[in-house]
Amino acid sequence: MRQEQGFDFEAFQNRRAWKKVGLDIGRMNERATEVADDYRALVTADPLTGIDKLGLFLEEMRDINPNRSFVEAVAAGPNPEWTGQLLALLGTRYSYLDRDTRSVVLTKGLGFLDRQRYDISQGNVSYIDNPHLAADIAVSRPLYWPGFEEYTGILTRLRTWDEIEPQVERAKSTFWLSLAITRPDMASDDVRNGLERIYPTLLDKTLDAIAAITAERAVDKHRSDGTPVEEYTDERIAKYDSRYSDAIRTKIVEHNWIRLE
Repeated sequence: MRQEQGFDFEAFQNRRAWKKVGLDIGRMNERATEVADDYRALVTADPLTGIDKLGLFLEEMRDINPNRSFVEAVAAGPNPEWTGQLLALLGTRYSYLDRDTRSVVLTKGLGFLDRQRYDISQGNVSYIDNPHLAADIAVSRPLYWPGFEEYTGILTRLRTWDEIEPQVERAKSTFWLSLAITRPDMASDDVRNGLERIYPTLLDKTLDAIAAITAERAVDKHRSDGTPVEEYTDERIAKYDSRYSDAIRTKIVEHNWIRLE
């Protein structure tokens, strides 16, 4: 079992992203694997160029399918299992970038998502591991919120951390799984204790995301129907484990997120 001391979250996140690309995209064909490997190498060596070239790599990945036009017409858009993986690769660097560069990454990602039907965009976002990138997309485009329903069934069946821990590596997104775990109506105390003990950085970044989403939804709700910001904020925070309430409120004040209109 991993120990909290010395745990390298960035290395864990990178390993998961590369392994998922190898498993999921690697099944397509050799060319798809080459595209994924090329993008992985570029993002690792030069994140800024990787950001700039995202659109080109997305198009190259989509063009691998010789029947792209027909398939995407039938499916109403590109397959999120392909394109969502490349977006997730950018997330491995996102939290370590300055705000201006994060804005560039977010703009690039939204530029792709905004051209898709909303459910296709939701499918892409459901693959993102990085809580900061997922949250910035969710507050900038609430319609792209994919939800975490696919994890609620797992958390209903598996009530101990020993049962859940293997699911962390297998999950489509560690963030959306972590978000579900923070809610008492979905996961047990033992599972939350395990997440906090073994993956403290993931949990902390998840609380950052909760703060961003809560604060921005409160503002939107106030604008739409006049609901007081404090009232909505209290109501939303109450949905998460009470042990996180103070941290969420502190993170709201810190305002460590980006919203692009």
